Amino acid sequence: MFKLSVNTLLTLLSIAYPLCILCQPQAKFLSYFAFGLSILWLFKSLQAVKFLRLFAIFMSMLLLLVGITRTFNLMYWYPVVINSVMLISFGGSLWAKQTFVERLARLQTPNLPFEAVTYTRKVTQIWCGVFILNIVMSSGLILFEQIELWAFYTGGVAYFIMGAVMLIEWIVRPKYK
Repeated sequence: MFKLSVNTLLTLLSIAYPLCILCQPQAKFLSYFAFGLSILWLFKSLQAVKFLRLFAIFMSMLLLLVGITRTFNLMYWYPVVINSVMLISFGGSLWAKQTFVERLARLQTPNLPFEAVTYTRKVTQIWCGVFILNIVMSSGLILFEQIELWAFYTGGVAYFIMGAVMLIEWIVRPKYK
């Protein structure tokens, strides 16, 4: 239950913070926001293993530094970092025996047919494309100082795209079981 609460809060705050930065880019509460995210990442590190533990500790320290120094422009890169880690996780699994999506699918259906294995590999590739798109868009908007568009993209459009991919995958998946 605690793990679910931490992950839920982390997700909600990660979705909300681009909009908060847009509304009040220098507000004092952004420090508290960074501290809150830092604490949640620290809790996540206690539950994670291997690379994800190190990543969670890194994120916790980075967000603590952002909160203390009030260098909120570093927070613009948060979606880039998250999408990069997701790309590494999903993309790296393309060279493994089982892709990231296949491992998730096997939790529900341990004996996947060959067609389903091929399908999960394609879904993993699609997710890699989504993460690359998010990295490129977020980075470009930051570098061209389009902060309002950055907030709109990272706080809404990126999640809409991910939701659409999930929905389409959920609709198509039964054909490959």
